[in-house]
Amino acid sequence: MKIGQIIKEERTHRELTQEDMANEFFVTRQLISKWENDKSYPDLEQVVKISEYFDLPLDYLLKEDKKMINELNFDSKKKKWMKYLIYILITLSFYLVASFLLISFYDGTFLTKKDIEITKIEKILVPEKKLKNSKTGQELTLAEDIEYTIYFKTNKSFVDLSDVSGYNLGMDKKQIVTQIRVGRKIFGKKIKEGKIFIRSNRELLSEYDFEDDNTNMNKDIYLYDPYKTNKNIDRKNISSYADLLFTKEELDKLPITKGKIPY
Repeated sequence: MKIGQIIKEERTHRELTQEDMANEFFVTRQLISKWENDKSYPDLEQVVKISEYFDLPLDYLLKEDKKMINELNFDSKKKKWMKYLIYILITLSFYLVASFLLISFYDGTFLTKKDIEITKIEKILVPEKKLKNSKTGQELTLAEDIEYTIYFKTNKSFVDLSDVSGYNLGMDKKQIVTQIRVGRKIFGKKIKEGKIFIRSNRELLSEYDFEDDNTNMNKDIYLYDPYKTNKNIDRKNISSYADLLFTKEELDKLPITKGKIPY
């Protein structure tokens, strides 16, 4: 006997209407009618409740209705997969929100040598210049200098080079150290090409009566890598915190380009 027929017989035996049973099971009268006419099947939870309500064994309700059993098996598998899908979606949503918050709060990042591809470098001659020291009143002659514009691009995720800032981090008698700090962007179009400006520091340094080695002449160019640094960093060992971009020999071979880098 099919479950629909059992439900109908048990209901009529107890002189219940379809409306009475619908109220008891918190469903519509139309759904009770569909059960009784085999147009729809109760789910597993409803079958258990029917068993308890009519005081009937579960196997009595199910054993002869193969179509009903197949329907319940399919429904159980569907619910199982739905649970897995919901779990996956919740997990993905958590990681997306966490990534969004991390990138939103961390508004800047550094690019290292491995993050960029240099496409071009321009060398601009800065001529000799007379200047008076504001502290001593002494007239100084600023030596001829070189400025560089380094063009590069990057494919690093979430990096937007519309807000790039590349500048001299420091120098000594042999090296120039520059760094690239960029903006972060999750959505929308991202600019992936930028410039590093190696400007002359001769006017600034002259205010402090630096020695004559305060130009960019005859120096290697290094790119700062903050991920190399640690508490025991050796400032005398530049390779411990920066990567070589160009040697002075490579820079000497570059032609002079006319123009002026922006300040």
